Amino acid sequence: MRKLHHIIAGALLGSAALATALPVAAQAPAYPSKPVRIVLPFPAGSSTDSFMRVYTERMREKIGQLVILDPRPGAGAVIATQAVTSQPPDGYTLMMSTSSQTITSAKDKPPFDIRKDMTHIIQITGGPVIIGINVEKLPNVKTVKELVDYAKANPGKINFGSYGPGSLAHLAIELFNEVMDVKTVHIPYKGSPANMLALASGDSHAALDVMSFMAAQIQAGKVRALAVTTQDRSSNLPDLPGMKEAGYPGYTVMFWQGLSGPAGMPKDLVNKINTAANATLKEQAVLDYAKKTQTLLFGGTPEAITDIINREVTSWAKLIKEKNIEVN
Repeated sequence: MRKLHHIIAGALLGSAALATALPVAAQAPAYPSKPVRIVLPFPAGSSTDSFMRVYTERMREKIGQLVILDPRPGAGAVIATQAVTSQPPDGYTLMMSTSSQTITSAKDKPPFDIRKDMTHIIQITGGPVIIGINVEKLPNVKTVKELVDYAKANPGKINFGSYGPGSLAHLAIELFNEVMDVKTVHIPYKGSPANMLALASGDSHAALDVMSFMAAQIQAGKVRALAVTTQDRSSNLPDLPGMKEAGYPGYTVMFWQGLSGPAGMPKDLVNKINTAANATLKEQAVLDYAKKTQTLLFGGTPEAITDIINREVTSWAKLIKEKNIEVN
């Protein structure tokens, strides 16, 4: 019996020694153990790039690793999206996702489906677009209702400008026509500067764009802003009514930017990044920069941004199909 005890004890000691000698391969290092890359679908020097440089500097302090921005603009965010979806879902390659991706995903035979090909972590920023009109072309139009009434009395005679075919503004104009039951002529321009120049000169009667581009023409007295396209007034544009107040609760359009990664990211990893991202939005440097640039900060849960994306793809797909809209 004593000999058997010696054999068992020796075997146990040998196993323990072997376990101690083996490398701990099964235990992955805590996330993040190396720099995190965030791909941007915007060029370096853009307003989003500038904001994200402030944001990621503070996010680095929250996660304890360098956060590298990787601008990959072009092709309606397709280049940036494919650069992320091709990577493993380990949290080391993320993306500044945008509302334009829901439009691309709503196309017939899209190059990607943001609902299935990505994991969504948090909404970071967002806000309305602005409905503006040329003061000389539409001198008596001072409210959305007056614009709708004029459009109904003059079908097909209002040139409605956007910052590009297939853009959020383009689809917002098509949605405007449907919800308001009017007929306006969509005029796509190559970017917001061209869109605002056309509105200020009277080449277009009305336009949809963000306030950062429209503000100069409003101050010059050439453009009048009628409302924001969200349901309620925006905190950074408190003088403009929302669509509910304007009398059209069925019309809502909002741009957003968030943080997403490849499909299949583990829930605990998503929650860890979400916690750090939410905390970063409360950093004073981020709050100060947002106030200076009139950037609306959001935050929230992975479920909230995922719900927004799912609803947008569904609604845009319906509109694109019904109106036979060509989205590049």
